[in-house]
Amino acid sequence: MAAMGQRFAVLECVQKIEDIPIKYQILKQCSPSVMDWYVQKYNPFTVSPIQLAGEEGLRVTLPMTEDELRLYPDKREAVTAATLQALRDYRVDILLPPKAYPMPFPGDIPVATGQTAFAFFLMPAIQRALRTQSKDVKNAEILIIGAPDGLTALVLDRIYPHVNYLSLLVPQPEDVFAFAQKSEDIFAECGLNLHVTTKNKAMLECADVVINLSESDTRHAYYYQRGAIYFDLSKNRRALMELIGRRDDLIAIDSLQLTYRAFTYVLAELELILFVKSMDCRDLMLYPYNPAAARRLSRFIRTEGVEIRSFRCLDKTLNHTYFRGALGGTL
Repeated sequence: MAAMGQRFAVLECVQKIEDIPIKYQILKQCSPSVMDWYVQKYNPFTVSPIQLAGEEGLRVTLPMTEDELRLYPDKREAVTAATLQALRDYRVDILLPPKAYPMPFPGDIPVATGQTAFAFFLMPAIQRALRTQSKDVKNAEILIIGAPDGLTALVLDRIYPHVNYLSLLVPQPEDVFAFAQKSEDIFAECGLNLHVTTKNKAMLECADVVINLSESDTRHAYYYQRGAIYFDLSKNRRALMELIGRRDDLIAIDSLQLTYRAFTYVLAELELILFVKSMDCRDLMLYPYNPAAARRLSRFIRTEGVEIRSFRCLDKTLNHTYFRGALGGTL
């Protein structure tokens, strides 16, 4: 189902301050504070057409460098607010923020984070990652760290039909009861015993694959087994960096590079495309979880022939050296 008339915007930063389009060139010779004042008052961003997978959208270049985005929150907020108002005037339905933008991105325009798209590629990604360890998914212990929300429900439905050992770690005791009916339904459908709990050290230590949907998972850092495959969908970059800093023996993956119609995209870019092309993707991102929409979107993705090209973590493509390093050279 195509989402007709949807329009996207890809936001990026200028490479250097000199690239900011200034009407009065003499301002470039003024002090940085004058330039900052001008940028915050007039927001001289640029807009150009862009096409992704046959869909028309906008490329929006913000009048800030990536370093400025990270270091100057007041300036970032002023530029973002002015840009969002302009994007509403352009009738933009979804946007992709600059990579350096601290999440969550503000405003009321939907944002492509890659989380929804990731759910539909988790199973083939798990199988591919386990093969590097000569393991089979049917014998692997899979652990989801989630909560009673739509993303956890989506990931759970994408995973449980394909595995034999599946556990779900939730933050509060009452969250366990929220999954009671789902656990019964899964057992009745395929005989899988979904183990739902709030904390279980043995569960964490036994997991071959961890799928983290929580923004604060660093508290479990020292429980994971060496060489565990860690898929991070939390979009908490700082927490992931902290986890990797503590446990460089984990195989951490927070995105994928995919091939679609002879071009390569990262997950957030693909999610942007799917939002425009499919009403089901739009429904999953904007409204309460709908299993029927998830099944239709899964079929659409298969029909479109999207394939995983490589794993990524913190904006870097992972190679076989990375996998060997995490396992101490055993591959």
